[in-house]
Amino acid sequence: MTEIDRAGSRKRRPNYGPELRRDVAMAACEPGISVAKLAQSHGLNPNMVFIAARVCAIRYSTS
Repeated sequence: MTEIDRAGSRKRRPNYGPELRRDVAMAACEPGISVAKLAQSHGLNPNMVFIAARVCAIRYSTS
């Protein structure tokens, strides 16, 4: 395999759209939801969902 062949074979992080991130974060903010199960059902890392839910709660909280 040449250097050029290996350059394009690197696996990159998936880019999730803002709609998916918002929907998952809003679902994580619902009472009684298991964040781990929600993350697993969407194929996401639970840490990503926790962070998104925290940001969602701060951004959309009514103070």
